[in-house]
Amino acid sequence: MTDHAHPNAAPANAPATLGLIGADRPCATCGFNLHGQTITREPHYDLPIARCPECGTVAALQEYPALNRWAARLAALLAAAWLAALILLFTATTFFTTLQTIGFIQAASDTPADVLAQAQADWIHTLADDDRSILGITNRAYGNRWDPVEPQWPGAQHPGAVLAAHGGTPALIDWRVGWLWIGTAIFAFVAGALWCVALLHQPRAHAALVPIVSVLLAMGIVAFIAHQQAGSAVRIRELAFPLTAPIVAACTAAVLIPSILVGAFAGRALARLVVRMALPPRLRVPFAPLWTSASLPLPRPR
Repeated sequence: MTDHAHPNAAPANAPATLGLIGADRPCATCGFNLHGQTITREPHYDLPIARCPECGTVAALQEYPALNRWAARLAALLAAAWLAALILLFTATTFFTTLQTIGFIQAASDTPADVLAQAQADWIHTLADDDRSILGITNRAYGNRWDPVEPQWPGAQHPGAVLAAHGGTPALIDWRVGWLWIGTAIFAFVAGALWCVALLHQPRAHAALVPIVSVLLAMGIVAFIAHQQAGSAVRIRELAFPLTAPIVAACTAAVLIPSILVGAFAGRALARLVVRMALPPRLRVPFAPLWTSASLPLPRPR
């Protein structure tokens, strides 16, 4: 009686199966993703290998000793380092946005400050020398935005009314500061793209929320600084800052937030483009999550 082997049984000389490739690994020849391919023991050199089903190229593999408890410790250390890097990036984004916005407000408040300084100088000129002495006014400067604020000047308590008499704060703001918002938009675009790549496994809308919260926090810091300065202005220039801060800060946020959203929704595609242009297929493996997180196949070489 003849024994017949089962049609699905492996040949007697077939190499032993060691497992499956559980990570993304492109073939060195054709770029095919070897994820899920069988790992076997090469009989001659006794090395683990996987064969590309597309072109047949053998992919050499390496065996590592078990790390035991150190694997968990190393993973925890890397996770803590990654979290610290994200916190540092968030802090840097908030700090830079705050400084940028304060700089814009100071640049935009030059003309309102000049108007306030001239109004105070005109009021001083209407006073006789004896009245100046009685009031303790020693200011002899004329219309300089760095002049000290005279507490007896009526406009010191109501600077907004002074600017309203000259057309209002929005009309007096130096809107040439708008050119500076071009650089701000570029910065926000880059920030949105970085956060979208850093939070690769999150939806892009969720990743964009982090830099948006950073912008809103920066605007809150600017509002707090303006409020503090409104009650303790020493120079005329400091009177103009709280008046222009809400308008300029709102315009800055209106530039930053859309730019962040555009950067967040384009960031991962740009990152994939940069990787494809800068690295050959064999060196793209560490960046495979850029494709796999979007359910895209790894790019093949041309």
